[in-house]
Amino acid sequence: MVQHRDFQEKVEAGLLKQDGTSTEKLQKTIMELNAKQDAYDQDVAQLMEEDESISQEIVATETAITDSATTIQELNARLDVITEAQKMNNGVAVVKIGGNVFSGTKLTGPHSALVLQERLKRLSIVETDKPDREGVKRWRFELNPFR
Repeated sequence: MVQHRDFQEKVEAGLLKQDGTSTEKLQKTIMELNAKQDAYDQDVAQLMEEDESISQEIVATETAITDSATTIQELNARLDVITEAQKMNNGVAVVKIGGNVFSGTKLTGPHSALVLQERLKRLSIVETDKPDREGVKRWRFELNPFR
């Protein structure tokens, strides 16, 4: 570009000889410089487009990072609440029996009671408030065999 401007200034100022061969060389040089300048302009335009797309990606990534940070803070707050609730709740003990449990044995828990109607072997007993077969949520004992 600088060479192109220098040639243009010299031509306009009349500092270059204007005979036939030098004029042809000058015109050829000017055309080559114009072609180079057009190629550089295209390269610059392409780089500007890439820069714009990269800038948009950066903005989108920053937005995603901000959203993720907010989500992480919300999840950490929920995790803290759950952790505190779990510390206060001692849970329900599971009783595992390796021998026989005779019929008529009465099981009493903090929320429910049960009298066994049959003799059972090797089972685990837990008091739960999970929904039963009908979908009703109430306290009851679950009896499960174990190995």
